[in-house]
Amino acid sequence: MKKNNKKLKNYTDRKLINLRLLQIRLISRLNAPDLEYKLYNLQQLITILEEDEFYDHKLGKQYLEDIKNNNFNCIEQFKEDNSTIDLNFQSDFKELTYNLRKIIYDGNYEKAIELGNKIGEIYQKKDLIWFLIALCHDLNGDKEESVFYYKRSILLNESEVKYYYYLANVYIDIGDLENANKYISYALKLDCESRYILESHAYILLHNNQYDSAISIFKEFMSDTEQYKNVNRIISIIYFLKGINYSYKSKDGYLYNIDKNDTYNVIACIDKAMDFDSSDLYFKEHIDNARNSLKMCFDLKRIWILLITSLFYILNVPFIKVLVIIMLFVIFISSFKMVCVLERFKITNDGSKIDNFCDRINKVFYFKR
Repeated sequence: MKKNNKKLKNYTDRKLINLRLLQIRLISRLNAPDLEYKLYNLQQLITILEEDEFYDHKLGKQYLEDIKNNNFNCIEQFKEDNSTIDLNFQSDFKELTYNLRKIIYDGNYEKAIELGNKIGEIYQKKDLIWFLIALCHDLNGDKEESVFYYKRSILLNESEVKYYYYLANVYIDIGDLENANKYISYALKLDCESRYILESHAYILLHNNQYDSAISIFKEFMSDTEQYKNVNRIISIIYFLKGINYSYKSKDGYLYNIDKNDTYNVIACIDKAMDFDSSDLYFKEHIDNARNSLKMCFDLKRIWILLITSLFYILNVPFIKVLVIIMLFVIFISSFKMVCVLERFKITNDGSKIDNFCDRINKVFYFKR
């Protein structure tokens, strides 16, 4: 694959791929059962999309506006849910947890943790308070602390499915996919139909390179008219990830298409990705580069021609000698270009003399595909 164009010059493939993986993770959490968690992930997603330069201006802007509207609706729903709580609280615990949720909603996690621990000293057997403390640590980035409190919630109430879900998500965040799979499996045993659990399970499958299984799960939600854009975006990214799995991943953070058959697979997968969401300019750039990289693949027909002409060269046929020299020169230039790509030299189609020369040779000698 050609290394970065002008638009991608400050980004490696690895960075852009990680950004798309993060998008899947955040989008798939918009159906979480707790509004505080959903709102947090919505705001994270908005920040990422606002900074993303690689989406079609018109389509990307429309999608971002839809996400912002979703964020507004989430806030309004949170206010509505809080306003419907009986202000003549039936118990002190209900009042305390209500106030705690308001603090979490305001994003004051340190204060919420402090208050939560005081409530926990009084209501040690209440799983909800330990869950809320875990949620505070989770949203505040204290993943190890959140693991401890989520597990404490589970010990007090092993039948609450969402505790397993949140714990699995923490393990996803810290990259412990083995434990993530373990706890999402527990959640699936308790509830194999809830969308938020299935989406988290699909994300784990994706990280285990089970792309088709992940896609099949998300395709079940395509009938949701309110979130079809989110689902299409996720499926598109997964098809792209499936495609680049055929590419060579270099230590410098870039992808290279070397094998001809693998490059065809890359193109087929990204074509499918763009069927679901054509707004990602990075996908378009990648598929263009993959098609261009086919020019650098050796063609067996030319190798056979070289072998046959070499035989005539050995037989001392004058005209064939000239032809063999030309063929050797062409293959030398092609090989030089391929070696440059493999060694990650900065030879692109942006004006380098040797590359322009190679392109002219390609137009004459390479078969069009």
